[in-house]
Amino acid sequence: MTIQFTRSNTGRNLTTVSQSICFVARHYYKKSIGGAEVQMFLLATQLASSGWHVTYLTPDIKSAQVDQGVKLYPIRSSLVDATVEKEISTSLSEINPDIIYQRGRSTFTKACYHYCSKNNIPLVFALSMDIDCRVFRNSLRLKEYGSRNPVRWLWTALR
Repeated sequence: MTIQFTRSNTGRNLTTVSQSICFVARHYYKKSIGGAEVQMFLLATQLASSGWHVTYLTPDIKSAQVDQGVKLYPIRSSLVDATVEKEISTSLSEINPDIIYQRGRSTFTKACYHYCSKNNIPLVFALSMDIDCRVFRNSLRLKEYGSRNPVRWLWTALR
């Protein structure tokens, strides 16, 4: 985080804070359109236009690029790939963000949680519905991920 002190026209000191945030998601708005992707895109571009250093990790792109001030970085691993945690951790170490924003529980959630815990940085986990916080044996989300359910793991880890 960079903090700069400047003098305003009124003679008062103003503080400008330049922070970096990294969005980690399965999809990018221009490749796969859904409500979560639209919200993340709008938030990312608004933060970028406000002076934040914004990066976005996603498997939806093949090479690094910049879109409306947002630096896009590819993740080669798929959602269920066993190497996804290592790859996300390596990418986040290179980017070195102040904050990580992750939406939609998946193996990405666990990877982001581990990285944030290890590096003592905030993780913003955005929910799409109440069921993302519940641990049910018969939930659809639990059936989708089985024993790899990151929310079950996160719930257990936070207890």
